[in-house]
Amino acid sequence: MSPSTYRGRTLEAATRAAHEALGEAAQIVATRKIALRSSLPFLASFEFEVTAEPAEAHQARPDARHTFAAAVRLPGDSEVQVSAIRSEVRGEIRALRAMLAQRMTDDDDGRASRREFEAEITNLQEIVETFRYAGEELPPSDLRRILATAGIEGAAAHLVAKRVRNRGDGASLQESYRQALLETLDIGRFPLADAARKIVVALIGPSGVGKTTTAAKLAAHAVLAQGRSVTLVSTDTFRVGAREQLERFAELLGATFVTTHTRGELDVALASSKSDVTIVDTAGRGPTERDAIETALCRTRLPAGARPEDRHILLCVPAALRELEARRFARAFAACRPTGVVVTKIDETDAPSGLLHGPLAAKVPLAAMCFGQRVPEDIDEASHHAALAALCPPRRPSRARTSAT
Repeated sequence: MSPSTYRGRTLEAATRAAHEALGEAAQIVATRKIALRSSLPFLASFEFEVTAEPAEAHQARPDARHTFAAAVRLPGDSEVQVSAIRSEVRGEIRALRAMLAQRMTDDDDGRASRREFEAEITNLQEIVETFRYAGEELPPSDLRRILATAGIEGAAAHLVAKRVRNRGDGASLQESYRQALLETLDIGRFPLADAARKIVVALIGPSGVGKTTTAAKLAAHAVLAQGRSVTLVSTDTFRVGAREQLERFAELLGATFVTTHTRGELDVALASSKSDVTIVDTAGRGPTERDAIETALCRTRLPAGARPEDRHILLCVPAALRELEARRFARAFAACRPTGVVVTKIDETDAPSGLLHGPLAAKVPLAAMCFGQRVPEDIDEASHHAALAALCPPRRPSRARTSAT
């Protein structure tokens, strides 16, 4: 008997329905949360769906070690199976994107359809990620412990483990791990490295990640360390005190300060800037929100004398960033076309996995690292040495036990 699906207002209700239909011994093989479509956004609700099968169907499989064994078992050539599943799901993603492009309108139905399609695309991407490493051997327990201590997981963990396995040079595990990190870390150019040209730096990312403080650090570095003129542009008209905070920084540095409320105002502010460095602090609403100003960052006119490569759009992420959140942020801000990643709040965690998760998810290099609240001291250009020092801090010597004499 093939698995059946059951729905309920809560997960418990859906599970209860499955057990009533198939018996208390029925095995739950999958669950998911489904958004119910509503013409009124504030009335949106959810249902839960469980997929279950009778106990005898589950027990008939002698190799079923746990509830999800049937879902992950790949008969025959596992590599061929994984490749076929991946290709099929990617085809579904492309088809959904094509349908989404055709149905993108400004009415309520169009926006609802867009949300539905985006949710489905996200689910399919998660399936692809699940099958990506199927069939690969698990890293040894010692390496798994090292990766877990650093907070490294998912794609980053598999990539590092694979490079450790492939070394085969007789080095110790710690040394192989460090070398694998060096190979995995993608280090880019510090946005203020070229002091001879006009540049535009825009900071994007979720609210509360430290974009305003990072903008102030970059501005202070440009003024105090490089002697360059700076214009600070604030687009954050939502967060209480954000504009005033950046304006105060500009006043202390002798920099020009501009506030913009629309994409048109931002375009004018950037094109008319006379400063050597123009830094844009955004609100963190995300480019998928209606009229979000971030959508204009990759298309705005540049100041006279600036080249397209002088436009730096930096995705700010916290150091203690899980891989799932990294992929979510990368998807949310992909329309801004980030050119680099800034990892903030490195001083607030012992496991700064965002140094790997952020760049890998966004597919752009690490450009800068922030270690605290001090301006401008607590920002530095990204480097393999600095990133490795954060990910592999020196071990603290254990206290020797002393006995009373």
